[in-house]
Amino acid sequence: NTTTMYIGIYISDSFISAATINQDKELVWIHDEYSKEATQLYTPLEVYIEDSYAYLGHPLSILKKSGDAMELGQVSLKNLPQSKPYPYTDSTGTKWTNIGLLAVFLKKIKADVNLLNDKQIQCAVVCIPGLGSGPLTTAIQKAFEIAQMPLCGVIDIGRAALRGYKIYGKKNTTKEVLQCNLDEHSLSLSLLSVTEENYCTPKFFADDPKLGIAQLHQDLLLFLVKRYTELTKSKIKKSNRNEYYLKREASRLIELYRTTNDLCFRVVCNFQASVIEMLVTRGQIHALIIKRTQQILQHIKKNLKENNVALEGVTDIMITGNTAIPLPLEAALASLFPKQNTTIHHNNSDETIMKGVVSYANNTADREISASLLPNTSNTTKPNTKTDEETAEKSNEFYTRIDEMHINSGCDIKL
Repeated sequence: NTTTMYIGIYISDSFISAATINQDKELVWIHDEYSKEATQLYTPLEVYIEDSYAYLGHPLSILKKSGDAMELGQVSLKNLPQSKPYPYTDSTGTKWTNIGLLAVFLKKIKADVNLLNDKQIQCAVVCIPGLGSGPLTTAIQKAFEIAQMPLCGVIDIGRAALRGYKIYGKKNTTKEVLQCNLDEHSLSLSLLSVTEENYCTPKFFADDPKLGIAQLHQDLLLFLVKRYTELTKSKIKKSNRNEYYLKREASRLIELYRTTNDLCFRVVCNFQASVIEMLVTRGQIHALIIKRTQQILQHIKKNLKENNVALEGVTDIMITGNTAIPLPLEAALASLFPKQNTTIHHNNSDETIMKGVVSYANNTADREISASLLPNTSNTTKPNTKTDEETAEKSNEFYTRIDEMHINSGCDIKL
């Protein structure tokens, strides 16, 4: 017999992941069993849609197959509430909204739950960067509705990380917890006051869109372009194919820097008639990383000062967001805050957040807390403007389209 389960879904600016817990209270990831990668725990929010097929995450193989005519859709949480301009037009000419694209990913998670576990989703709690605005959470509700997945609550990364790291207030004391969340497009800071009853109160929130992970990738991409121009005395032709290739090479170099001790790395460039090989040294990448780390540290010091937060008053620091980037942020923060007063939490932050989300999803009282953070849609009226009518009509189109769609991992495509 098919049974039901509660799941947690973590949506960042760059990926989506889902998990639940088993009878032993262990975290169980929901992933595509047939993916060529061992486990696709964090699926990049990139999609390529061709006729009745959708390929999610890691679609570089599609780029190789389709050439420069290929376009990728990328879900933007920041622009999720906006119906126009459309961020993606697929091979059939269908114009997709961010809500529609997110619904494709949710539909895949729902299918994987049914396939791998012979279970249906009773309810999902979703975690997003910050708590998000009313329009953002309303847009997320709409995506869940299109995917026909029940949504029972929403929480922010701060609450999920506090639960995952087991940071609790003590008797007659309040913990002041600084959260540094480094995601794809920005660095966000928040100070959370945690009481003995584990009641969490945000004291301030600050966001800088110039300090996201994408900026580090862009720094390295521009470095590669400059090196290529110096070596060949020619410019790289602007095209989708070349742009995607450079982005992937920048990402690959950062990953190699993080996971190996190699002193130099090779980049094969095939932008013109001839193929050349460039060498990028570890020191060159390190210099870009240190520059970004110092900018982030200055941003943290500036916001603490502006909000009258003494360094000695911060009891805990949580570094969350993209943990695959080798920014020496933990070491920089350790040098800034008094060691005897402050504990830094950084290990496996994405997995820790997921544990917190799943904990909320599988506890009745916590689900009620997360449900209270959803906008009240019980009094929703019929669309009263032309734009609202167009949006509703678009949603109905996505209902039908996604229902009939074959959704696969991007790495499943045959070359």
